[in-house]
Amino acid sequence: MIKKIAISISLAIIALAGLSTYYIQSAVTVSQFPDYYLKKESGDENAVKNLVLNGTYYGRHSAEEVKINSEGATYKRRLNPLQQLDTQMGRPRLEELTNKYRNFMRGKDINADIFEDNKWIVIAQVEPFRDVLTQKPITMTISVYSKNDNSSMSFKTDIPTDNKDPYLNIYIQDVQRFQNEIKVRTQNVRDTSESYHLYSFSIADKKLVKDVRLASREKANISYSFSRETNPFGLGRYTVLSAEVKDKGPGKNEEKAPKVVSREFYAVDLYSGTSRKISLPKDMNMDDVSLFSEDSLLYLCQPKGKTMRILVFNLEDNTVLADHIFPHLNLLTINKNKLYIANDGLEDHKPIQLSVYDLFTGGNIYKGTYTPKHHPVQQGKYLYASDLTVL
Repeated sequence: MIKKIAISISLAIIALAGLSTYYIQSAVTVSQFPDYYLKKESGDENAVKNLVLNGTYYGRHSAEEVKINSEGATYKRRLNPLQQLDTQMGRPRLEELTNKYRNFMRGKDINADIFEDNKWIVIAQVEPFRDVLTQKPITMTISVYSKNDNSSMSFKTDIPTDNKDPYLNIYIQDVQRFQNEIKVRTQNVRDTSESYHLYSFSIADKKLVKDVRLASREKANISYSFSRETNPFGLGRYTVLSAEVKDKGPGKNEEKAPKVVSREFYAVDLYSGTSRKISLPKDMNMDDVSLFSEDSLLYLCQPKGKTMRILVFNLEDNTVLADHIFPHLNLLTINKNKLYIANDGLEDHKPIQLSVYDLFTGGNIYKGTYTPKHHPVQQGKYLYASDLTVL
């Protein structure tokens, strides 16, 4: 018995020594990382209050993940080992939800699509592993959390197929909540085809009540894509579906890529499940235009050299609300009618400069630079920005 106690004490001492060594080494290493903050040059600081930069700080022989918000810089190595395993450095909103609603978020797929507003959190998931040989339908789980009374509920439902071929997989692309219904937009994949669906679930009855097929691709020369959401977690009534048809392309010995022979756009109302064809401005070359949707607004972003044209389009009445030219930089995000742009820091390892513009007026409302607080960054070390997120 005494021998067992002695062994246990020895193991505890070794573990404590190892942990102490880890923290000492981490403290020494972390102390060498600069404390970056966003230094204002002009404008309204409220425009960047909820902005998070995700990136990597590169030393001469090391690289460390970092996020920078209004409170300063957080390096992953500054977190304890358990926090490092649990954190989502590149997805700040998901990290915030995981920390604040830990019990509800426990066991949820971190890649699941999430809806959140001031009252609810809704998560839709499909089973991660499935034996396709069993021919069983794919099961979707809907989980709902009420912020008002801290209650939660969930239910499962099999996703029906519209013919004898089962779906190989279902990828969830968007989750919305409208009143007492949950809407889930998906990409359903089969062996030789794929389809895009909008499923409606009744929260009261805990079941699937409607399945709308938005598009179906059975030929290789047809492709579909949807506009990017400016707020992936928030309420968005509309999305835009782009349908492209390409020619069959050249022969085997030719190098030219297939050309787009037709392109159509459809405004999809996620609340009603209806779609209608829309005509976008013809003076924009849609080959290199990126589409961002924000509720009833569509932002069309077209780069040209060092500038970018951004057009604001109203999906409800098909009118152009604004059309302006902005600088074209590596990083871009849009949120609540504001454009956030910055260089990524890779080119000549220059400091990362951020600008914020009003998309309706075209005016600049903020300028700033990500700067170390106490001393300049040494030669050969630099900050690289991979993403800008507005919470």
